[in-house]
Amino acid sequence: MRNALQISLLLGLLLTSCGNDLVIGDNPPTLTYLATPQNSMFQGLGTDSVVIELAFTDVDGDLGGVNDQNIFVIDNRDNSQYIVLSFPELPSNGKAKEGTIKLTIPSSCCIYPPEAKTPPCDANPKFPDNRFTLSIYIEDLARNKSNTVTTDTIFMRCF
Repeated sequence: MRNALQISLLLGLLLTSCGNDLVIGDNPPTLTYLATPQNSMFQGLGTDSVVIELAFTDVDGDLGGVNDQNIFVIDNRDNSQYIVLSFPELPSNGKAKEGTIKLTIPSSCCIYPPEAKTPPCDANPKFPDNRFTLSIYIEDLARNKSNTVTTDTIFMRCF
């Protein structure tokens, strides 16, 4: 009986010490792409937009912050940074955070192949739209980068 108690106590200490090895801030957040309810917009710098719905989880609870740009949106047409946004401030309770967020992504200019000889934001009847996806990731306050998610196809109307 005494050996069983010692083994249980030792097992309990091992489990506790494993839990204490977790350093707050070392766990990256996770991101899940949910939807882009309206998947088209007209070109023009900020004249139109699409909304992208995402779900997030941060086990450390260190996601969000005032004036901290931590949502990164990459344009997969040319792998450039499309926009950087700030995660809304979340309650700082030291507990895991999860929820959903809707990002309003403003329009930009259409990108044409070099042979089109058409500057961005101009119209070219041979290229009525751009079809592209956006890749999105987030960073927590410790700068741990989440997984990257990719949106469904977005249609940018070029006329």
